[in-house]
Amino acid sequence: MDAERSERKPAGSDLPAWVRKARGINTDKPQVKTVSFDEMWTYVGVRRGENRRSAWIWTAVVEEWDGSRWADFEVGYRDAETFLRLFRRLPEAAKYRSDHYEVYSHLPPARHVKGKGSEVNRNEGLHSKLRVRLNRLVRRTHGYSKRLYMLVGSLAMVWLRDGLYQRQRV
Repeated sequence: MDAERSERKPAGSDLPAWVRKARGINTDKPQVKTVSFDEMWTYVGVRRGENRRSAWIWTAVVEEWDGSRWADFEVGYRDAETFLRLFRRLPEAAKYRSDHYEVYSHLPPARHVKGKGSEVNRNEGLHSKLRVRLNRLVRRTHGYSKRLYMLVGSLAMVWLRDGLYQRQRV
């Protein structure tokens, strides 16, 4: 039974090409065109002193083959574990874009483009939008999150309100 499963073809591969095209099935190319990653810093707990904790908001902007985009986020430390939690729930992409931070070495090297330009700027635009929507993310502010779960909840509300989880034609 297990040998039978391992030799099984991808879904739709036994269909004629015109049927696969009509149904939108393409087993030859990755699910999405581009995924760009970036991270932004904020603090949780208190504004100053030894009780202040750093929190990193990792963002991914996903561009579909039809040009529509959507985004996802993860909150945690600036480490590989937090990045991989975000990366594992995203679809496979033809190209991954990021800056030169060493955590991004987990991305497939043949499809990874490093640099601060082009698609990574989409993440920077998203960060700017988040700072406008949430006072707690502005760098010099009196507003801040006292608990990590409140930061995550606030981000989730912005994501839902602005439709960032939904595919949007740009």
